[in-house]
Amino acid sequence: MFLTEESFFSAADQYRNKEGTRYWGDAKRRWGYHKRSIEIIKQVSLGTPRILEIGTMGIPLSSESDLLDMALHKDFYSRKDLRYEHDLRCIPWPIEDRIYDWVVALRVYHHLWPMQRECFEEALRIGRNLILFVPAVKNHEVKQGTILPSEFRAWYSDIRPSIIEPMAEFGFLYAWIREK
Repeated sequence: MFLTEESFFSAADQYRNKEGTRYWGDAKRRWGYHKRSIEIIKQVSLGTPRILEIGTMGIPLSSESDLLDMALHKDFYSRKDLRYEHDLRCIPWPIEDRIYDWVVALRVYHHLWPMQRECFEEALRIGRNLILFVPAVKNHEVKQGTILPSEFRAWYSDIRPSIIEPMAEFGFLYAWIREK
């Protein structure tokens, strides 16, 4: 069900070798937060969790996850169809309340400016638990980059993430665990 290190690098190699694709060129740096996200889900979940993964660029954490991405990225998906083709910045998302045990977005939210807060609220609306990975650097010129813990707390009634883990120079993993 869950991605292994071997399957992760095999998929990343396939995408790296695809003409015009550079996205998975730094797969070695990316495996750490994928692995840690899988560990958190396994440690917390009872039974088989229902997972929505956003913007996986073709390499989801679980073969059982529902996937959400923009039509622009459809070529990255080996599955026949995405469960949801939707621009996250268009609120509300076409998903029922609290339908997922986990909503996972790894290196997605820094692209959602100026709608980051609204997208965060949508993720909390549809999922019981949330994992986000954001870059370590804030780029004020392009209005994207990391989201600081203080920003997340301001958006979520001053509630801290259950987990905040720096992942080398690459970024921060945040998890809000509300239900098992």
